[in-house]
Amino acid sequence: MPCLRRAIAALVVCLPLSLAAPLFAQQPISGQPVSQFAPLDTIMENLMSQYSSPGAALSISYNGKLVYARGYGYAEVANNNPVQPDTIMRWASNSKPLTAIGIYKLIEDGKLTLDTKPFVTIFTDLAPPAGTTYNTELNQITIQDLLLHEGGWDDTEVPDPIFEYEDTAAQALGDPVPATPSEMIEYMMSQPLQHTPGTTYAYSNLGYIVLGQVISKVSGGNYTSYESYMQKTIFAPAGLERIQPANTFLAGQLPYEAAYYDYPGAPPATNVYDPDGPQVPEQYGGYSLPLNHANGGWVGSAMDVVREWDIMNGQITPAIINNPSAEIHLSNPTYYPTAPVGEGWIYTFFGSLPGTNSLVHLDTSGAYGGNLTFGAVFNTRNGDNIEEPESDATNQIASALQNVKSWPSGDLYTIYKGSGTSCSFKLSSSSANVVVGGGTGSATMTDANYCAWLSTSNNSWIHVTAGAMESNSGTLSYSVDANSTGATRTGTITITGANLTFTITQAGPSQTNTTTALTATPNPAGVGQTVTLSATVKKSSGSGTPTGSVTFTVEGETIGTGTLKSGVATLSASTNGLTPGSYPIVASYAGDTGDKSSKSSAVTVTLNKAATATTLTATPTTVTPPANVTLTATVKRSATGSEGTPTGSVTFYADGGDALATVKVNGSGVATITASSKGYAASSYPITAKYTGDSSDNTSTSAAVSVTVK
Repeated sequence: MPCLRRAIAALVVCLPLSLAAPLFAQQPISGQPVSQFAPLDTIMENLMSQYSSPGAALSISYNGKLVYARGYGYAEVANNNPVQPDTIMRWASNSKPLTAIGIYKLIEDGKLTLDTKPFVTIFTDLAPPAGTTYNTELNQITIQDLLLHEGGWDDTEVPDPIFEYEDTAAQALGDPVPATPSEMIEYMMSQPLQHTPGTTYAYSNLGYIVLGQVISKVSGGNYTSYESYMQKTIFAPAGLERIQPANTFLAGQLPYEAAYYDYPGAPPATNVYDPDGPQVPEQYGGYSLPLNHANGGWVGSAMDVVREWDIMNGQITPAIINNPSAEIHLSNPTYYPTAPVGEGWIYTFFGSLPGTNSLVHLDTSGAYGGNLTFGAVFNTRNGDNIEEPESDATNQIASALQNVKSWPSGDLYTIYKGSGTSCSFKLSSSSANVVVGGGTGSATMTDANYCAWLSTSNNSWIHVTAGAMESNSGTLSYSVDANSTGATRTGTITITGANLTFTITQAGPSQTNTTTALTATPNPAGVGQTVTLSATVKKSSGSGTPTGSVTFTVEGETIGTGTLKSGVATLSASTNGLTPGSYPIVASYAGDTGDKSSKSSAVTVTLNKAATATTLTATPTTVTPPANVTLTATVKRSATGSEGTPTGSVTFYADGGDALATVKVNGSGVATITASSKGYAASSYPITAKYTGDSSDNTSTSAAVSVTVK
């Protein structure tokens, strides 16, 4: 079951720092290296190996200045796309402090108080499902209760409705699955609380969904939703434009967003949008992110979560909330919904969902000689302990940073700003021409912000010799094999991370022009006949005979190929199943190492209805009334080399014109009737069978067979 992690307001336990080499092959690292923080690269790579995380990002601030920002491994494994320092990932429960900030802003603006009771004054347009009774205990819940996880819900005693009832809630209201935030609130209006509001701490995802809907309904003005209010009022003024609401499925992946990976061996999950349909990876459809935006559904970079906490702690101005130091006058909180303000704090917040892990750690205790904040995001989470790798990462990073004696003085926040990425790659050239004998070449990659880029080619004749895995500016070098294919060829080097392509065109050997001539025999032909196609390829000059293959096509569709023998390629083409008409046929010679390709003029094969022959037998040929005679007509296509069996009907005639019966031929072209001799005078009667033809076959009449009646 998905579970959003709760905040931890305690001193982190420091674990021994391991500097062992990573247990996996080299992976890309992006971001400017800082010598004081070199051990962190080893820590991150080891954590990724230990917890099977394809990618991660780490950012560190000191006294409100971003001093370290690096990306590790892969944002998308399938295309080798590296994690950049500002790659965005799902934050899971690290979204909750954002919602709390939105609530604080509305309190500061006079639109709410901590004592506001949303079920009494705000949700007046919502109602529980028909046939259920509203739980009046909800009327006691205040905004402060919701912020402090004291609303009365407790998912240690009952299932967490956010992950267990997202379909049930919608169905109870007669709406499509999964439930929206307001539908979930309506469904829960009839459900019991586990505690009296304001008395007991019990971590609640539902409580923060309620807060999100409070923001949506109270914000008013130009804000059409919780999400738009947060982005316009909270994120944009704070320089947090990269933070965006997450989408449930991979198809909704945002620009610069990583892909997500469940732990190795994870089972598939029920699709909350199609419960009766195929199962899905849990991180892509096992839960609804639009339902969870306010409690666990925002995406952002590692540096964004650090900046958010630095602003709320008071290290960066201007402030989002003008008076955050009093936590908007919360009464004796044991849980801080956002970063605590000022010095003397050690505070960590975790976020975890299938496919992602996030952490942010604030230390203003003076242990580091100044105020320290670091944040990290991973695009997986552990299958055995959902607090990993975030927990180990927090402990190991905090321990390693205690050894830093000199902190960088710059501020990388000036580089990593805006809603996009700081990566700005430029390649000195995008293509090159290479001679037939092969060779080497290079191009210069320019990027000012230490973004990672990887160069690969799927063409076996192109080899990347430098630039296979780089960060910042560098050189892409390559070698090209000699061309023995006989033709000019084009290949590419794909540069992931930079989203660029380098094209290489290599000349083929000197070739002689050729001509191709085509004949078709017989022409015209009848349906079912085999037509022999012969293509003759000759050099336009010089001696010798071309080699290789010829492709035969009808109106652009390939019907077969033939290999040249003494300059001639043949193909026996069946016409069975075709309809009468005209068929333009072209022969295309592919060329070889010494000869260029060429194409014949079209030869039109006229296909007529097939000629047929009908034979008749009678058994017996002499009868005494009223005995029966069995008449059998067999219809075949009569042209040499014909295939296929005519369809249609045969009419049997007696004594020069009297129709006895008409029957359809079977799959073997045979029609049979049984005729009675009753009523016939003694005499000899000539019997014939006439085939009526079909859309592909002509008519035919059998020779007469004499039946004698005694």
